[in-house]
Amino acid sequence: MLQTVLPALWHAAGPSTVAVSGGTHNSAAPPADFLQAVWLPLLARMGAEMRLDLLRHGFYPAGGGELVAQVAPCPALRPLWLEDRGSLQHASAKAVFAGLPAEIAKRELAVLEASLTPALGALETELLGLPAHEGPGNVVMVRLAYAGLTELFTAFGEKGVAAELVASQLAQGVLAHQASGATVGEYLADQLLLPIALAGGGGFSVAALSSHLHTNIAVIERFLPLRFAVRAEGAIWRVELNAEDRR
Repeated sequence: MLQTVLPALWHAAGPSTVAVSGGTHNSAAPPADFLQAVWLPLLARMGAEMRLDLLRHGFYPAGGGELVAQVAPCPALRPLWLEDRGSLQHASAKAVFAGLPAEIAKRELAVLEASLTPALGALETELLGLPAHEGPGNVVMVRLAYAGLTELFTAFGEKGVAAELVASQLAQGVLAHQASGATVGEYLADQLLLPIALAGGGGFSVAALSSHLHTNIAVIERFLPLRFAVRAEGAIWRVELNAEDRR
């Protein structure tokens, strides 16, 4: 919902403040941490000035989370060209829990440290326990800070699913992205399309073309007089808009 409103606010006559409540952390949408650490910095490079504060976590299905976004007007976005993510500068993992035993989050971090350290090097870990009334819920996140951008990978604890399995599946996704060499992950690729379209240019590479990415491209092309170019580059895919203007 927040990402739906923001493009309109970029073109507003003055600054805006938007408060959103609901599920800030659920498997059907990017968590607030992703927007803060990954999406907003790239939009800032495009000229969009925004601040996002997480006031309260909201886990599915209870919800109750609170976000506040402050948005400055941006008459025109600049194209965003992500050619190379650069070398990995720092890797960290964070496990958050509310209304659940801390041992669950500790087990997740232990698996991530054992699985990721051989490939990524030192892994900084953080355990965050929230007040019980903000749960029940559990999310574990791995943040990869590259020289050119930051990516965040997320997994959610589920009833009946072992903490070790949750963390192991997350680690597999992180390692696959690291090995691919793609500039962005599956979810960031999908969420950059509209800003790039509004900017009139941009591009990135991604390891796999998700159904969401295909659908998003198709919808944007129905509303705007433009066409994205998608082509294979070895084992990854390059997605671009108006590359000829950059030359």
